[in-house]
Amino acid sequence: MLRVLPVEPEARVEIDRSGLSPEIRTMLAALSDIEARYDSDREGLKGWSGPEAARERLLDLLEARHRREREPLVQQLAELHQSETFALMFRNLHPVH
Repeated sequence: MLRVLPVEPEARVEIDRSGLSPEIRTMLAALSDIEARYDSDREGLKGWSGPEAARERLLDLLEARHRREREPLVQQLAELHQSETFALMFRNLHPVH
């Protein structure tokens, strides 16, 4: 099974969200919540003392849930960003006088 490589917390980049639309900020916050829960759940499994096969199965389920929750938001974020970018380009091409 394909494994999602965890991003180390110190490798995450903080961005200035002040120039972003409320919709994009909301989606980024939701993605941040998903990532935080995923990181927390993975950390919880690191110290688990149960059988290794069961731990691996739980990690697989955790990663599947992470992808299932994350992918639609990433797709929506990309579509919204594209829409906003096109709108900005159109405004710049046809300024209102």
